[in-house]
Amino acid sequence: MVKIEYLSRKRDFARLSDEGKKRFFKFGTIIYLIKDNEDSSFRLGFAVSRKIGKAVVRNKIKRRLRAAINQELKNKELHCDMLFIAKKDALNYGFQEMRKHLQKFFIHITKEKEQKL
Repeated sequence: MVKIEYLSRKRDFARLSDEGKKRFFKFGTIIYLIKDNEDSSFRLGFAVSRKIGKAVVRNKIKRRLRAAINQELKNKELHCDMLFIAKKDALNYGFQEMRKHLQKFFIHITKEKEQKL
């Protein structure tokens, strides 16, 4: 299982926004940057705007995404930085639907990393 670290510095978020690739989903956008070195970890960040709702709603979205990611990363070894930017409708999508989209996304990243090597 991949050890997840969380992005916390402004420069990490800025670097991802500038250099990362984007994938768009119904519930939000994922910006990711695959790392070359194998000793690096999987780092994750969330951006949920106040426009989406109060703190309870924003935290619920983050918890749901975090749980779906943990389910999908059980047996995968990824070395990348990822930023999830949630859309307003993110709460309307169920856990299983988020998980299904994330599963396809992680397969895409794995193939992309293999092509890069």
